[in-house]
Amino acid sequence: LTYLKFCNLYVDYDHILAAVSHLRLRCLEIANSCGSGIHDPALVDGILASPSAATLELLRIHECEVALGGEDVLRLVNGCPQLHSFGYEGFGEGPEWDFAIS
Repeated sequence: LTYLKFCNLYVDYDHILAAVSHLRLRCLEIANSCGSGIHDPALVDGILASPSAATLELLRIHECEVALGGEDVLRLVNGCPQLHSFGYEGFGEGPEWDFAIS
């Protein structure tokens, strides 16, 4: 399994961490999801510490309770050397900017 999408469901930080830690994902999408801890800055740390950080080519986070700041985005982009497509669009409380880079 190299592509995983969490969509339209309650997602806990532990679910995402388990997926990126046990798989070498090329694509990870988190969409239309909410959950306990998903906005935690440790989500970025968990992705970067996982085997998936070396293999991720696409990362999209949209319409979720994930609140990423500019430093988090830079860490993700710099920490995933194969990443060629990144998209982020949050909603609710969090940074006052939304953007996408492809």
